[in-house]
Amino acid sequence: MLPAFVHLLLRIFARWYAFLGTSPGGIAAQIIVLLVTEVQGGLWRLEAWKKGWKSGLKRAGFALAVVWIPAFAACTVTTIYDDHQELVAVNEALGRANETLKEENTALKSPREDTEKQKRLKIRTDLGRLLDLNIKIRETCMDAKHPPGFSCMGEYLRWRDRTRKYISDNMEPQYLSRFKATTGTYMGYKSSTGNLLMGDDSDAMNLLNFCGVTLDEFIREFQN
Repeated sequence: MLPAFVHLLLRIFARWYAFLGTSPGGIAAQIIVLLVTEVQGGLWRLEAWKKGWKSGLKRAGFALAVVWIPAFAACTVTTIYDDHQELVAVNEALGRANETLKEENTALKSPREDTEKQKRLKIRTDLGRLLDLNIKIRETCMDAKHPPGFSCMGEYLRWRDRTRKYISDNMEPQYLSRFKATTGTYMGYKSSTGNLLMGDDSDAMNLLNFCGVTLDEFIREFQN
């Protein structure tokens, strides 16, 4: 703060000195004031000056102060105003540069963001298809009659391996770990005829249900 203030004062004094010592208006104003003062004081004659030179110097000093003080005030105002205008110009230039950088950054980010959105949409869609297949296997397991060669546990294992491979190939490692750690509370399931599923059929139904819940969580997470 202090160095900036000192720098401002130096600029004010430089402008003030330049105005009084080099500008025609400043020089003329000082000469006119001195002449008017001396004429009024009667010291324009040599004899009068020799006798009253002390009072003449005082009068001249006061007269010059009439020019110097307003000039200093004017230089102070104009210097501060110029500094302000320079600061405004710099801020506007920085603002335009920032806007340009934002536009360039947006142009660079948009393709990446679009690609990421498309990737997440594809993963959601694929997980939805796997979840739909999971539900169909469960529905078939609960039918009274299974298709020839159908095994609830066998279909679950094939579906599980397929889902694990998809997650491993397309998603972050944490999702595969979460899927493998899927668990829940075992429940009893009945077939469409009301018979309780037993053995591998019951285990497959519970495992399919646990995995289905986990896939549904993944889909919701990829909606953000």
